[in-house]
Amino acid sequence: TVSEAGVSASPPTTSARIFVDYRTGVTTPGSTGQADISTGLAVVNIGNATASITFTLRGLDGQVITSGTGSLAKGSHIANYVNQLATTVSGFSIPPSFPTSTGFGTLELVSDQPLSIVALRLTTNQRGDTLLTSTPIADLTRQLTSTPIYFPQLADGGGYTTTLMLLNTSSAAEYGTLRFHANDGSPLTVQQVNGPLGSSFTYSILPGGAYVLQTDASPAAANVG
Repeated sequence: TVSEAGVSASPPTTSARIFVDYRTGVTTPGSTGQADISTGLAVVNIGNATASITFTLRGLDGQVITSGTGSLAKGSHIANYVNQLATTVSGFSIPPSFPTSTGFGTLELVSDQPLSIVALRLTTNQRGDTLLTSTPIADLTRQLTSTPIYFPQLADGGGYTTTLMLLNTSSAAEYGTLRFHANDGSPLTVQQVNGPLGSSFTYSILPGGAYVLQTDASPAAANVG
């Protein structure tokens, strides 16, 4: 077995957003080789009629990169990588430079029928193996909350890196703080890729945008918390 991923059931929604990671020639922290990364999604129409779906791709700054519309018959299913959506979504065209210059973004789906959506992040490693991990679906029809969110496990160093990807699911700019803690609850200092060293980092995310923080895996032994 090279890779295995569990995919949870997806409650139906008419408006959703996913994080997009579509990059080529990526050098991951702690490694000298390169990998290609993409995001795939599967959509099923569980409504009572043909669904009209708008797909909108935005950059981390929330600015629209491309948008298009497609239809999906009642009970029908489609599965595509984000860079393949142009084959089924009219007007949707990702710039050829996206995987080398942009890399990250958000994809919003708006439908007139309820959809069940699953997203997967796929990495083709240095050996040509495809590694999978499921990506959460942000349901934009749910009520917004501002309570803290806790990630109960992270690892940095000793061959491990942790990446946090945050989406803005509101119509206003969002601000907050990420705090890293060691196993004993004390502050855990990490080095960001292309960012500062610290145990606490502030962020701001424009509407429709996202924020990415990745540790650089520089410690010789793994720090966990």
